[in-house]
Amino acid sequence: MLWGGAPTPEVAKVSLQDDGTLRLEAQPPYRAAIISDPAEWDSSVFRCTAIDHGPLVVKTGHSSILRQTYGSTCSTTAVLHGYEWRATTNEAPVLWVAPLTFWTRKLPIFLEFSKHNARVVADHDVDVGLWRFGGPNGEIFLVPNEERWYIAFEAKEPEGPDSDHVHLTRSVLGFLFGEPVNVGVFRPLDDRGVRPGLVHLGLNQHCGHRPSCQPPALPMECEPTWTARFVEGLLRLAAQGFSDPLIRAIHMYFAAIEGFVELNLLSVWVAAESFAKQGIKANVFPDELERRIANHDEWVSWVRRHQEEIETLAVPGMGSRLVDRVISSENDRPTPVERVFSALKLPWTPEMEDAQKARHEVAHEGTLPGEERDWDRDRARVGLVKTMLTALLGKASRYEGPIADRSRTCFKIAGSDKPKWWQAVQLDNDEVHEGAGVAESTERWLAELRRLESEAQDKSSNGSADRPETPE
Repeated sequence: MLWGGAPTPEVAKVSLQDDGTLRLEAQPPYRAAIISDPAEWDSSVFRCTAIDHGPLVVKTGHSSILRQTYGSTCSTTAVLHGYEWRATTNEAPVLWVAPLTFWTRKLPIFLEFSKHNARVVADHDVDVGLWRFGGPNGEIFLVPNEERWYIAFEAKEPEGPDSDHVHLTRSVLGFLFGEPVNVGVFRPLDDRGVRPGLVHLGLNQHCGHRPSCQPPALPMECEPTWTARFVEGLLRLAAQGFSDPLIRAIHMYFAAIEGFVELNLLSVWVAAESFAKQGIKANVFPDELERRIANHDEWVSWVRRHQEEIETLAVPGMGSRLVDRVISSENDRPTPVERVFSALKLPWTPEMEDAQKARHEVAHEGTLPGEERDWDRDRARVGLVKTMLTALLGKASRYEGPIADRSRTCFKIAGSDKPKWWQAVQLDNDEVHEGAGVAESTERWLAELRRLESEAQDKSSNGSADRPETPE
């Protein structure tokens, strides 16, 4: 075992915290080996071998003095906290599996009541319904085991799943569920069962307590085919270079599910506006706005370069205000969300206009409009903007199925309400089957199965044609 590049006595105590953080107690070889600043930590600081699992690599962490003893000899015991760490062998598994954790011990409504799109049937009366999604980086599974849910990623490397891919996937699934989710320690799995190896990605960033269950993004009775296409579409969108705007929007949505209703409304509006704006810039969304300014960023840069000249044209004391007014000369144009809705031929309803007005009043006045507080109305405003964000994500990922009307599900989260302004496409009958839309490999497997059945039928018909007629 090496600490700070020098040998050190064996680890005195090892424990795993509830959030997956690794805690080690040992005696460092010298004082400088104790790295208290996580920014200065790298994977070469501490090296050892985890029995039965392989070399332990702590990628992010820090250490501090736990206790010191004085006498004929002095000794220092330090505690090391490992956030992102792994202990793996060179064997490549089939899957990397980790438990899912939620804000409370109660499952999200989606996992508790929704349908599934795949099943596992095995010996000893094993029959489990699960979710299966096909992503650009391999297939993803959500599997229940008694009262716990696990997430499994198709294994690509023996070192463990990719941190960015796991972070993107849990963000997309969290948006589908209506609340953030986290993953625990990953274990490798193959046809022999659970194999040696432990991987923790250190993604547990959220904290707090949800006040109540959150409604999911799609209706509860939504066909599993549509659910799979929604998740897979967002994963493909991220793989096409739109990952950062997608994750930012989802994280702003997460910020809108607890706290004051004013901040809820503002956060989810910022999520929708930023996603729409970046989508317009990246040509993910069409834009039919007749602009006065061709490139807003270049316009702002030009104004800043000529700021002193513009200020000389203002009355005394009003120079900075004039500059701000010149920069914001297109602020009276439709907002990015309204522009995208118009270009996509989605109706801009009076309720949406009211919610946008409420957003402006919260941003500039710190309060929601209305002489008297109406909690149902204000929560419905937040729910409407959440629905609009779902619509934006759906359109960006070419999703055409139903979405949940969160302005209503904020009161009845297990309901089947859908917004009237969103026209969902109906699935063909042959598309409504368990496992539809999950991965190209599944479709190839089904096509191969149909081919084999067709060949079997052809052989059967040829055999009956060659068989001589039986005389009466």
